[in-house]
Amino acid sequence: MKNFILIALFVSFNVSAAIPEIVLAKAEELKQTQIRNEITAVENTDGNPCLPEGTSYNVETLIQKSSIHGGEVVSKWESVKSVNISATGEVMEICME
Repeated sequence: MKNFILIALFVSFNVSAAIPEIVLAKAEELKQTQIRNEITAVENTDGNPCLPEGTSYNVETLIQKSSIHGGEVVSKWESVKSVNISATGEVMEICME
C-alpha cells in the first residue's frame, strides 16, 4: 500500500510540473483582471465588540462571474470573502459576539 501512495504522489507532481507556460500566464492574467478587493474604512464609535477601536478596514474580495441572459453575456462582481483589518494589521474573519 505504501508503494501505491508514493507512486500516486510522484505522478501528481509530474503532471503539475508539465503545465505549459502559456496556461500559467493566462491563469495569472485572469487573476489580475477578474479578482479584486474593495476596501472600506470603518469607524467603531459605538463600542462594537466585533471591530477594533477606532478606524479599521473592511476588505471584500470579489470575483467576476459571467452568465448568459437573453442571449447576452452579463458579468457581475460577486463577493467571495470579507474580512476586517485593524490599522495595525490584525485580521478578523469571524466575530463570535
